[in-house]
Amino acid sequence: MMNKNKLHIAMKMVIENKEQNFEMFYKECKDYAFKIAFGIEKNKKDSEDIVQYLFLKIYKLPKDKLPSKNEASWLYTVVKNETLNYIKSKRKDMNLDDLQIYKDDIEISNLINGASYNELMKKLNSEEELIVKLIVLICNMYKYCEINEEKFTRETTN
Repeated sequence: MMNKNKLHIAMKMVIENKEQNFEMFYKECKDYAFKIAFGIEKNKKDSEDIVQYLFLKIYKLPKDKLPSKNEASWLYTVVKNETLNYIKSKRKDMNLDDLQIYKDDIEISNLINGASYNELMKKLNSEEELIVKLIVLICNMYKYCEINEEKFTRETTN
């Protein structure tokens, strides 16, 4: 499980001086990021590539784009999104049943049910709050629904 306090300190140090402190941030977060990527992709080599590419992207981010709160939620989201983007670019058609996006992940459930979720919701306007609630509802519905023959299709940019 990710130590949120260590992550907060590591992220704060990166924001203060990225060049000197990024390696510590990487060492603190790489295993957690790999766990998320591998949980979705189910391929060790691809998951390692995703994590390496993601940390390069994080390193290149301007300091003002890095979070100063809820770092674990942010990290989970960026790893998940990067993994899904990788999968979409790698495969033309994919069955949704192939993706197991931590349906039963205790850490994510704790995040959604915990103080972090409540703090996040307080900062949102009513429209943003509704969007987040709908996403959580859809995720919970996905746990109990069987999805047959629904596939991702990659849009071509022609």
